[in-house]
Amino acid sequence: MSRLFTRDPKGRFTKTLFKECDNVFKEFADRVIGNAKRNLSRLKKGGGKLFRSLRADVLQKQDDFVLRFWSTDYGDFVDQGVSGVKKRISGTKYSYRIKIPPPSLLEQWAKKKGIKGRNKKGRFITNKSLGFAIAKSIFNKGLPRTLFYTKAFEDNFKQDFVSKVETAYANDMERILEAEFREQLNN
Repeated sequence: MSRLFTRDPKGRFTKTLFKECDNVFKEFADRVIGNAKRNLSRLKKGGGKLFRSLRADVLQKQDDFVLRFWSTDYGDFVDQGVSGVKKRISGTKYSYRIKIPPPSLLEQWAKKKGIKGRNKKGRFITNKSLGFAIAKSIFNKGLPRTLFYTKAFEDNFKQDFVSKVETAYANDMERILEAEFREQLNN
């Protein structure tokens, strides 16, 4: 799930220097991704494009680590929610103001899920009309916050993670310095 890229000062890929730190970060990233996927499944949003897109990269440049989490373009909207024109979702920075969500995408989604719309008289409506009705509803009411990613990250980022990183970093530095001293003694 996670990958490690190590670069030297000139930006070239090199072998991993901080192996224990790498393992701690990989383990953390894998737990966050796993929990985020479980959260999506509990919300009945598992198995789709968002679910399949979740991944993490661990980048190492000399002794700095960068942990990046990836998802689809709309992953943050699902996590943080989006306020509608008529209904405010607390805690989100996103909101619909003038642009309605794309009805064509919602039409495709409804078709994939096998959802059929009906009018007030009980007659079936076209998929195009259904897509527009769903888009209009989302535009007015917004999307609720799921916090599927946020909760997964916060649950795994505890004090024991910080202490594991500190211990791993100390062990890696000790190993690197010992190797450096041995090399200097041999020369």
